[in-house]
Amino acid sequence: MFEDLQPPTSALLLGVFVALLLLHLLYFRTFIQEKREPPGPRPVPLFGNLFQVDLKWLDKSLFELSKTYGPVFQVYFGPKQVVVLAGYRAVKQALVNQSDEFRTREIPPIFYDLHKRCGIAFSNGDSWKEMRRFAQTTLRDFGMGKRLSEEMITKECCFLIEEFDQFEGKTFNNTKSLNYAATNVISSLMFGKRFDYKDQIFQAMVERDSEIVRLTGTASLWIYNCFPWLGPALQNWRDFIKIVEDSKMNVRKIIADLTDTLDPEVCRCFVDSFLIRKKHLEDSGIKNSHYHDDNLLYTVLNVFEAGNDTTANTVKWGLLYMAKFPHIQGANISSYHCLDFDTWI
Repeated sequence: MFEDLQPPTSALLLGVFVALLLLHLLYFRTFIQEKREPPGPRPVPLFGNLFQVDLKWLDKSLFELSKTYGPVFQVYFGPKQVVVLAGYRAVKQALVNQSDEFRTREIPPIFYDLHKRCGIAFSNGDSWKEMRRFAQTTLRDFGMGKRLSEEMITKECCFLIEEFDQFEGKTFNNTKSLNYAATNVISSLMFGKRFDYKDQIFQAMVERDSEIVRLTGTASLWIYNCFPWLGPALQNWRDFIKIVEDSKMNVRKIIADLTDTLDPEVCRCFVDSFLIRKKHLEDSGIKNSHYHDDNLLYTVLNVFEAGNDTTANTVKWGLLYMAKFPHIQGANISSYHCLDFDTWI
């Protein structure tokens, strides 16, 4: 049918024909799958349902879709199929009642590239199980969830109050101060020491952690997770890579300092505990264990990134609610009368 056409025209029409055929096959495949998969909005080839959601407010967009398609539905982020669970019952059924089946988590490309399947937050399998078990046991040994951690937090609150007092009752943004306090509590557990709020290296470390959390929620990194080949063209992706590399360099230096002063008879912190376990396994001739440098680095980073932002924001919201509803402050004071006045915050 193409014999009367010029070669360029023939090639163009053939290309269009092949493209239409591929689109038809893609739609046919999607239609067949819809019969046995969760309901959801019909995806557009290549882009999926990206045009039907607001990447800046993804939670709200998915909640609105759940009103139409129910508590279990599917969407496509680009070519990636995602099943969404909406509501307490659906989430509990999956993550609690069927936890073994849902234990493995999807690792977004941005974290797959950077974390090498190490640490806790972005790993799976035996390595994840071992690091999670070690972290839970070790943090508990250093007082997490016990009286010792309460004393550690109370001590840090004294420094936080001193920071607040410097403003002499004037209005100020408490975000940085709360981030510093939350990070110092984590640092005391992980590194066995706290930092002065004026320490510029410490300030940069906290700022990087906050920026990592912010960038992770940006639309451009969602786009990257859908189309990883676009990474170099995205400014936020380039910024994210640089910040994470700077964070890794900073933590490596702290770990190196702790390694140089390590005493197996005196365990000062989480990192010490990991290094002692690592040395014990190596001395026993056990090779290829999960206790290696990358797992230590990324586990420390995971704890800081997860604990800093969430803790600081929780405290910030608590302060906001007590400022808005002053009577709550009186109720809290009454509940803490059993504590010594000098240590009550």
